[in-house]
Amino acid sequence: MMHQSSSSKSEILLNRSTMIFDLKRIAGFIHSHPIGSLTRGRAWWRVVSWQLGSRLLPFPVELPWIAGSCLVTERGMTGATGNWYCGLHEFWDMGLLLHYFGDEAGREDGFLDVGANAGSYTVLASAVCGRRTIAFEALPATFARLERNVRANEIESLVDARCSAVGAANGTILFTADRNSMNQVAEDGYRGPTKEVPVVPLDEVFPVGTDLPSFWKIDVEGFEREVLAGALRCLADPRVKVVLLEGDDPEISSTMKDCGFVRVAYDPFKRSVSPSSDGSHGDNHVWMREPKLVEDRCQASRPIEVMELSI
Repeated sequence: MMHQSSSSKSEILLNRSTMIFDLKRIAGFIHSHPIGSLTRGRAWWRVVSWQLGSRLLPFPVELPWIAGSCLVTERGMTGATGNWYCGLHEFWDMGLLLHYFGDEAGREDGFLDVGANAGSYTVLASAVCGRRTIAFEALPATFARLERNVRANEIESLVDARCSAVGAANGTILFTADRNSMNQVAEDGYRGPTKEVPVVPLDEVFPVGTDLPSFWKIDVEGFEREVLAGALRCLADPRVKVVLLEGDDPEISSTMKDCGFVRVAYDPFKRSVSPSSDGSHGDNHVWMREPKLVEDRCQASRPIEVMELSI
């Protein structure tokens, strides 16, 4: 009789433990998600279909998304699978973007995606809303995922994708290269694999007199201060109306206020903007210039169907 080795048993137990942890994490995500909590049966069907399908077909798959768009997804892409499970992984911020651009497909004000990762926000802005996007993603491996989603959605003519980091000045910087979607600027003494990448400041990306995106998303895993330091002229431009920032601290808050922004919260169900002490429903903080103007624009936007719900 054949017996399992102790290492095989340990591996099985580890896999089971990992799966249980993942399911608990997903259950918490669905339970707290504004759409997932209203469509739990559909959300859990998507969880099961992905968990089984991604094991049987261990290669990238095009998952249908909003308004005929798609996301090319593979195991380990938390944001993309969150979009599949509950329609909009970052509901509050993605809802704001969809409403802000919803009835403005003919206008020239576009979207800036700094730290685009695989491109979920870029797909929403360009594939769903027809907006021009400039997207920055520093690591070549992640940038390839961004390009893959641009091609899959046939939005090459709308998206200017650049494999570069954004910071305070021109140069290069080391990024971690072993954290999948959570890669970031490497701290001093980091011992894992790294990749040297170019850095550009936004004030040079957008010279005086050029078009400037009116909606920005900056998600750079703690490097936000440096991004803002290289964008002070652009931030002060009245054409910039909305900035989504993952990070927040007194220095960031002071910079945004000095550039004419106020911190707010946005409710996609009510399409309302309200004052907020931190402007956050999660990791992102919402800063607006002329909040009433932004709210009016969002309220005039067409309805968007997400998981068979209209928002």
